[in-house]
Amino acid sequence: MRKGIIIVVSVLSGLLAACSNQGSNTSSQPKSSSSSKVAKSKSSSVGKLAARPSVSDEHSTSQKGGLWNDEKSQQLSSFMDSWGTTMKQEYDSYGPNNNTDFYGLKYPAQFKKDNLMANNQAATFAWSDNGKGPVDYEVVAIYSDSEHENSMGSHLYLFTLHKGEPVVLITEQNQGNEENKVYFKTTANTDLADGFSKIVNGQSATTPTKSQKTTTKDSSSDSNKPKPYDISSSMQGTWYSVDDKGKMNTTTITAHTVTESFAGEKPSTITWYNDNGSDPDDRSDIHGDWGRVGSVFNRDGIKLIDVRGWNQGAGDGTYYGVKQETVNGKSTDVLINAGGAEVLCDMTFYRTAAMAKQQGTKKFDNIAYYKPY
Repeated sequence: MRKGIIIVVSVLSGLLAACSNQGSNTSSQPKSSSSSKVAKSKSSSVGKLAARPSVSDEHSTSQKGGLWNDEKSQQLSSFMDSWGTTMKQEYDSYGPNNNTDFYGLKYPAQFKKDNLMANNQAATFAWSDNGKGPVDYEVVAIYSDSEHENSMGSHLYLFTLHKGEPVVLITEQNQGNEENKVYFKTTANTDLADGFSKIVNGQSATTPTKSQKTTTKDSSSDSNKPKPYDISSSMQGTWYSVDDKGKMNTTTITAHTVTESFAGEKPSTITWYNDNGSDPDDRSDIHGDWGRVGSVFNRDGIKLIDVRGWNQGAGDGTYYGVKQETVNGKSTDVLINAGGAEVLCDMTFYRTAAMAKQQGTKKFDNIAYYKPY
């Protein structure tokens, strides 16, 4: 047994020595041409793989660090400056530490109330620094011209990522509604939408010059924006009327507005606009204190202006007109406030409170009055 072990050890020692000599001889000999080609090919292949970015690297490069970042935010800021100049508008940027005051609504804080609609669909919104998150619309930027536009003509834009795709939403809604909803819709301005899309995708966004501007615009654009109705100077001023309870009521008319103050009620001011053909049912175009001048016509020698609510569908409007009547033996202007399908006068107003008190609820024979009056 011991002899067998010695023999095995001797054989192993011989094999190890042989391997050692072979390795030494091989290292001292030059490499064959075939092995050299294989090594060169492998080395070249590794070099090419190292130089070529992976698919994910290419995507990351094109996105410049993701869907949204500080660099893209700066690019959008520059773009909005030039785009606003082209549109003859001035926009400010808003965010979590700088909320808007858009007709009393604070964005982005308003997102938490979950009462926003996008293209007439209920949707969730949230502020996002990188464009990613669990809600329907990840808002990466907010711009509004509310600090620079007139009180009833401001615009609010939300720059969002919707399912990973860039979408710009707009609202001009300046009044509440029965549903307590705020309605946004996708912008119709292709320059704005394309510019934001390019920035999101890591491309350079340029603003077209005025001559290159596209004709597709939001309802807020100059060409489609309603123009204030110019109220005749003969109607302007404060008018007075006394109702059947002896209470004084007033109607104050300016170049574009009518403020009515009825006894026991809060005064209301309506700004008159020319009808621009917009849809009264467009929930993103709600203006509770706008009037839509539908028609101007003559009735019984009175030039009457038909004014309806901006979002009024069916129903009659309110009619205003000035007519001359004889009061105390003198020709005097009186203001007619009429309504209904038959255009019947509700109240007659006078230039002075004293005359209104004197006349009371007097009716003129050549004016058609509402019977309960």
